[in-house]
Amino acid sequence: MALIRPQDALFGLLLLPRLNRKTIIPIATGALVIFLPQLLAWQALYSKFWVSPYLDRGYGFNFWQPHLFEVLFSPRIGLILWTPMVAIASVGFFFREFPKATNRWSMLILIFLELYLVASWTTWWQGASFSGRMFISLLPLLSLGLASVFTKLQKLRMKPFAIVLSIILPLSVINALLMIFFLLKN
Repeated sequence: MALIRPQDALFGLLLLPRLNRKTIIPIATGALVIFLPQLLAWQALYSKFWVSPYLDRGYGFNFWQPHLFEVLFSPRIGLILWTPMVAIASVGFFFREFPKATNRWSMLILIFLELYLVASWTTWWQGASFSGRMFISLLPLLSLGLASVFTKLQKLRMKPFAIVLSIILPLSVINALLMIFFLLKN
C-alpha cells in the first residue's frame, strides 16, 4: 500500500502491538524486499533514493496549521459532508467490540494520524477530487464501524431491510447526487 500512497506506511502502526524480537527482522526484511525495486528505480531515474512528485512540485506539509475541520466538513471536499456514510461509520467504530488480539487504540491512532497528515498537506482539498480521496485506504477500517452500527440496530430488533431503507439507501442516494453535482460543477 505504501508503494502507491506513501501515507499508508502509517498502517505499519497496526503491527506495533505484535512486534517483538522474533518478528521485527522478518517484517523489516519483507519491507526492504518490497521497496527495494522502487528505491533503485528512483535512484536510476532521478539520482535520489526517495522521490515524491508532489514534493518536487513545491507542495508540502504545514504540521502547525492543519485544516482538520475543512478536511472533514468543507463544502469544497469535506469527507463527512461529501460522504455522509463515513460519519455513521466513525461513530460505530467507537462502539465496536474488537477481539482481544485487535488493538482498537492503534486503529484510532492510525485514523487520526492519516487525518492529521492529510489536513497538514498544503493542498488539503486534494486537487480536483471527489470527497476525501486520500482516505480511501481507511475505508476497510471504517467499514468495521458501519458494521457495528448495523449490528446494534439489529439487536434493537430493527430488520435488515428496514436498515437498508432507512439508512443505507438514503445515504447512498445522497452520495450519488453529490457525485453528480460534483461532476456537473467541474
